This record gives sequence, structure tokens and C-alpha cells, in this order.
Amino acid sequence: MKRTRNFARHPFGLIMMLVSLNSVATFVLEPVAHAQVSGDWIPTSSLNTPRYGLTATLLANGKVLVAGGYNTGFLNSAELYDPATGTWSITGSLNTPRYVHTATLLANGKVLVVGGYNGGFLNSAELYDPATGTWSITGSLNTPRYGPTATLLANGKVLVVGGDNSGSSAELYDPATGTWSVTGSLNTPRYYGLTATLLANGKVLVAAGFTGFYSGYCPCIDFVSNNAEIYDPATGTWSVTGNLKTPRGLHTATLLPNGKVLAAGGTDGTLIDIGEYVPFSSAELYDPATGNWSLTASLNTARNSHTATLLSNGKVLAAAGYYTDTAELYDPSTGVWSFTASLSTPGSGHTATLLQNGQVLVAGDDSAELYDPTAEGTLPTLPLIIGAPVLPDAEVGVTYSAPLVSGGHPPYTVNNVKGVFPQGLGDTLASGALSGTPASSRSKSFTIQITDDLGSSVTGTFTVKIFRALENTTRALKAGINGRAYKITLKAAGGKKPYNWSLASGNLPTGLTLNGLTGAIAGTPVESGTFDLTFHVTDPVGGIAETALTLTIK
Repeated sequence: MKRTRNFARHPFGLIMMLVSLNSVATFVLEPVAHAQVSGDWIPTSSLNTPRYGLTATLLANGKVLVAGGYNTGFLNSAELYDPATGTWSITGSLNTPRYVHTATLLANGKVLVVGGYNGGFLNSAELYDPATGTWSITGSLNTPRYGPTATLLANGKVLVVGGDNSGSSAELYDPATGTWSVTGSLNTPRYYGLTATLLANGKVLVAAGFTGFYSGYCPCIDFVSNNAEIYDPATGTWSVTGNLKTPRGLHTATLLPNGKVLAAGGTDGTLIDIGEYVPFSSAELYDPATGNWSLTASLNTARNSHTATLLSNGKVLAAAGYYTDTAELYDPSTGVWSFTASLSTPGSGHTATLLQNGQVLVAGDDSAELYDPTAEGTLPTLPLIIGAPVLPDAEVGVTYSAPLVSGGHPPYTVNNVKGVFPQGLGDTLASGALSGTPASSRSKSFTIQITDDLGSSVTGTFTVKIFRALENTTRALKAGINGRAYKITLKAAGGKKPYNWSLASGNLPTGLTLNGLTGAIAGTPVESGTFDLTFHVTDPVGGIAETALTLTIK
């Protein structure tokens, strides 16, 4: 069926695009081969009612509750999957048909379903009781939300954030009272395509997403954010944390066993056509200890609107996405993605649920299948293709990763044919990417031969420009006088222009403002005193420099 605008704007309605790269290279294209890989997909019975835009929740008894969605109309039906028999059974229907809602398993074993869409944005919520197989209405959201996130906090409450119509608002559900209360607002409005991840310290990381609300279509490249923020349940407030290296929405975010968060794939909002977003393959890691993001190896397949599941063995399974049936595994110990067996059906808007037996149930549309990490599967291997010859810019001291090859079957073996790798970037190449932290600033060209695990090889020449480290060169701020016009421009050197300035801590005197694009502090101060200020300057490559300065107004 042709999906309308409302469906296309969310993960299940986005179309993948094959991005071709132009490069000067020598190709040795082997016939498509079949590689033996770890993990395989097992057929299981199909849903009783085909649906997408659904939710799937693992219950305490090991069964999976699937609820709502869309199939020629908005659905209120629900069904249960029993891993012991591999079959689906009908259970009680929702009171309200809904699609692109959330479903959260509460500490008492019930399931809270919130918001969604059925021709209008919904603020209603209801509870599923596995003991009776029935739904009951509970308190309504303060703000209707379509496509929000819902996170179960350590205190048993549920934090709901984002969704069309939500702005920057956030609210909490208390299972003890069945009511919602408004909590601190986000610093940046996020409407859809965001992620919310419960960290090991009990705080919640919300990352990027689309930051605009549209009544029609637009070139959305300017409406996807790269910022992130942290919610602290103890105070009910949000604080800004480090920016992602890449603006992204419709990505996945997975808490790893080491406490870091893996953000993978997504889109920068670039439209191919109505509701069709260009996917990308980059991935990065958030470290709660430092509040910073660092690049890790890219996915082998560009994807958005996919699923990511932490397996029992500590690896992350990324599956499907619009118009792709591929799947791959991320190993946190090596920082490398490797292909695993492909699903039988491509698509997005499906769900992925880790079962108690370690298998993963993927369900959506009219199909369902199981991923078994312990099985052995086969994978048709795509031809090995060298990457674009001009690599993205780099900067001394800034974590870097750029793909050198696509296709084939990793891991890759890289042999240097001519030239030398940039200092700090040539140590880990098995992922097929040039990655690391540059240590010297100069342009570098090198020719390499890359061979995959099946013996196919390609040769290509690459160039990367490395900027010197960004630094703030303003050493002091001139003094000002209360009531008199004041202006000074902060200066920086190195990095890649344009720069962006921000006030990281402290407050400017009333009457003065900072222009983030020019670094100018200007205005007429109307208060006297000594002001301790910390400024950040950033650049498009990811460089950041900090300086602490004191401003005196007499």
C-alpha cells in the first residue's frame, strides 16, 4: 500500500537509498560468494494481524506482547508470542486504536502504553495486565504525543519525552497513583527520531533527533540536531552534555556493558523524496564519565529506522531498516562491525525483542522471525568497493573515522602500497576505516590494497587534510564601564572555520550578549562587578577549545 505523509515521517515510513561513491581505483570484483557467519535467522509463526508502527514488550513470564499499529486502518488489537511454542495468540484489545506509541514494562509487571496517533495526536494512556489479559485506562498525558520515547527510571516512574506536538516538554508517570506530572523541560525541543537511554548512574541520555514540527514537507537538512542532554531524576532537570560528532535522527542508541552508549546509523534529515531520508553508516560512542562522544567503526550498511539489540554475549545486533534485509554485529571489545545472516524480509518499523533464551524476536508487517546468536548462517557477500578518494577533513586531537571500503566480508587486511598513513590514524584498519586521533597537521596521500576475509581485493589512493588543533587565542577581556557601550571579539586559531562560540559557564553582565557566529561580546552593561566566564569555541570537524576569562565592569 502507498503510505501517506503521516506514516512516512516516522521510522517505519522511510526509504533507504543506495549511495554510490566516485573514486579512482582498481577493482578486483569476485563473483558473489557465500560466507559462513556467526548467527542465523529461524522462521517462526506470523502475526495474526499484519501491522507496522507497533510495539513489542517482553513480559515477566517470557512471552511478548505486541499491541496496536496500522494495517489499512489504526489497530487496537493485541497479541502474545509464546517462545515455548513459537505461536501467537490473541489477547485483550486496547481501549483506543493507536500507532507510533510507546509501551513500557513496569516494575509491577503491567505494561504502560502511551500516546500515538489515530487520526490525531493522542494523550491517552492505558495499562495491560498479563494476569487477566485485559487493558484498563489510566491517567492521560498533559501533552498529546506522537512518536515519543518512554524510559523506565530506577524509582519506578516513567519519563516520556519528545513526539510531535510536544515541544521541549517532558513528563513523569507514577504507577503508584496512575497520574502524570510535568518535569523539567528539555533545553532543545525534539519532535521525533530521538533516542532516550537509561545510563548506569540512573540518569537518562537524550540524543539528537528532528527539532522542528512541520505542517508540510521541507528540505529537512537544517532540522536535525547534533546535541544531547542528560535528565537527572533526583532534581527533575536537564543539563547539556557533549554534542554528537554527526547530526542524526532515526538512529539507534544502545547501552553497552561497559556503560558507554552506542549511537548507530540514522539520517541528517536530507530528503530523497517525500518521506524518504538518506541513511548513513557512521557510529559513535558516548562516555558518561567524560560527557563526550567519540567515533567508532561505521556500519557496513547505511541504515536508518532500524533496530539495535544488546545480545547476551555483549554484542549489538543492528537489523534491517527501510529496504534492506541485512544485519550486522558490533563488538565493543574491538569496536568493529561484522555481517551476520540477513533477515528473510527487508523493512523498517519492525520491533526487535531479546527473549529470555537469548534469541531475538523480530516482528512487523505480516512476518516474524528469530535470530539465534549461537547458530551458524551464510551470507551472500557484496562486491568489495573502494571508498571515495578524498576523505573527510580531520583535526589534531579530535577522534576520527572515515570508511575506506564497502562491501566484501570483514575483517579486512590492509597493505600499504605507497605513501604513509597520517600519524595516529593507521593503527586499526581491520574495520575498513581510517580511524584514530591525528597527531600532526598536514595533508597526506597514500595508496593501499584492501583484502577482505574471502580474498577479494581492491586498491585505491586516498587524501586527507588534517587541520592543526583548535585553540582559543583570547588571553584577557578588556574592562568595561557600567552604562557605556562595550565590544570585544573573542579570537581563535587552528581548526576549520567557521567557528561557533558559546558560554560554557558563568553569566555575562546584564546588557551584554555573545554572538555565537562571530565571537563578539557586545552591548551596554547595566551592572558592575567581576564576572568569571568560561567560553567554548567549536568547529565543524569536532574540535573544541575552552578558555576561562574574567570580565570587570567598573
